[in-house]
Amino acid sequence: MARLAGIPAMCAAMLLWPIVETLASMLSQPYSAVEVVWVRYSTHLALMLLLWTPVGPAHLVRTRRPGVHVLRGLTMLGMPLTFVGGITHLPVDVVMSVFWIAPLLAMLVAAVWLGERAGRRQWAAAFAAYAGVLLMLRPPTVPRTAVVWPLAMAGCFALYLVLTRFLREETTAARLFYTALAVWLPLGVAVPWVWKTPTLRDLALMMSIGVLGFVFLLGVDRALDAAALSRLAPFALAQPLWTVLIAATLTGRRPPRAALAGMVVVLVAWLVFAWPGRGAETPTLHSG
Repeated sequence: MARLAGIPAMCAAMLLWPIVETLASMLSQPYSAVEVVWVRYSTHLALMLLLWTPVGPAHLVRTRRPGVHVLRGLTMLGMPLTFVGGITHLPVDVVMSVFWIAPLLAMLVAAVWLGERAGRRQWAAAFAAYAGVLLMLRPPTVPRTAVVWPLAMAGCFALYLVLTRFLREETTAARLFYTALAVWLPLGVAVPWVWKTPTLRDLALMMSIGVLGFVFLLGVDRALDAAALSRLAPFALAQPLWTVLIAATLTGRRPPRAALAGMVVVLVAWLVFAWPGRGAETPTLHSG
């Protein structure tokens, strides 16, 4: 069972991602992404202050690596900004199809930087899982220059995963606090220029996104505390699977055959990836 450590937490965290997107789609009027993200992380910070103040707010700021925390947090700022840039040039399915190369990028960076290396079978299975995602999303052909945005988004998420693993010896409180602060402060400068006062219903939806976003990041942290990226990265691809299943549930329609086939490919690839065998990965060479 040790080989499965972190996998349930990663898959569960990825379930929250499409739920957050569904809540965002329920807003009664369009709001700037800056405002929605700022309210999300305002809620995140308020929740942390509520939870950690009784045991001492110093737990939120105590760290030996403030610069790394800030860099990690800025990747969470980069993701929505590059996503918005991407969807202004490309269909959403294309953006997400390119973006989901992120787990492969994370495996590569973790192998070089952290010494967490996957074996050949794991790499083959990870590529197969990504192929399954492409089968689900069926992206059309697009100009090569336009994929810069989703590639940048993928790079942000991959770096976030690697830095999370790198900071595993830091407290969960500090990791989550600095991540939120690194997004909240820069957006706080811009939000007065784009602010549209939300209705009470929309404010409640934005704050719900903040709570679920907090739990999402906590789940990713827990998963990467438990196991190396060489064991976990492809399971981030649970997000597209959950997205298809949630869409089918909300619409009452069966997913397209291509989507079902892609899901089967991903599930088989996961099984091959996690199956016990020699050369799964080498021990971690660097501590966080």
